[in-house]
Amino acid sequence: MKTTLTYTSLNTQDPWPALLAQQLDHWHSLTTITAAEVVLEHQRGDGQAFRVKVRLEVSGPGLRTEASDSTLEGALLLATRDLDHQIQARKTKPLGQGKSTRRPSAISRRRTDAQAGRRA
Repeated sequence: MKTTLTYTSLNTQDPWPALLAQQLDHWHSLTTITAAEVVLEHQRGDGQAFRVKVRLEVSGPGLRTEASDSTLEGALLLATRDLDHQIQARKTKPLGQGKSTRRPSAISRRRTDAQAGRRA
């Protein structure tokens, strides 16, 4: 898995790199990830001082989330919960979703019956 990590105004000595690696391993255990892009920002003077953006490349449409909180751990937790929910929702989708299971309307059945009568 290719991982791109971008961070702004954060101390590299903090425990957040280990937390992030742990979360990426967790997501990778739930689904196959080919690439991950994570952006961590500390915005000074803002009530929601930390923002986390995550983009995961997986088979099918990619997964994305963005979360803000007053602590980095809180923002990571919100992003983690959202991605966990997205992954679980994708796993529980019915296999035939997207295919129409509608029956033909009465009008289209009449046309079919009329066409069949002409052929006979």
